[in-house]
Amino acid sequence: MMNQEQHHAYDARGNYHGIVVATADELAAAGLVSGNPPAPDLVALKKSATDTVISEHAKMLETLSGGYTSAERDTWTLQLEWARGYLADQNAAHEALLAGMVPASMATTAAADARMMADKIVAKANEYARLTMLAQRTKTEALASVAAAATPADLEAVMAALKDIVASAITELNQPV
Repeated sequence: MMNQEQHHAYDARGNYHGIVVATADELAAAGLVSGNPPAPDLVALKKSATDTVISEHAKMLETLSGGYTSAERDTWTLQLEWARGYLADQNAAHEALLAGMVPASMATTAAADARMMADKIVAKANEYARLTMLAQRTKTEALASVAAAATPADLEAVMAALKDIVASAITELNQPV
């Protein structure tokens, strides 16, 4: 009979199962290995890192939207189209669109303030576009770094550096135009 020994036991996925007292055959029969966990699969690690980058990018965009719902954001294109059109050519068609955007009780005030409203919409849209492109650049840089990682250790370093990249991007996001 073989002697039982203490083993740091891991399964095929690298999950640690603690210290097990068993023979090598008993360990193998349980689907466990002794020693250090198996080397992580670089492809799987890159997939996980890519998912993390994409998720963080989505969170950044959600933050940039200022808490507006997707339904509200869906109107931004129409608002911007109206504002640019109004600023380029203040005509009846643009006045009609403005009337559709505000309650009737505000129509007179809105018409008087239409230029100011159009300027504000365009300025906000330009700032949102700048911030969105900065977030996209950050995502693109992070994904390129993930793709370039040649070893799990390289990938670990990339993901650690990602925190600095995001912090730098947030600092840049807070800079005035």
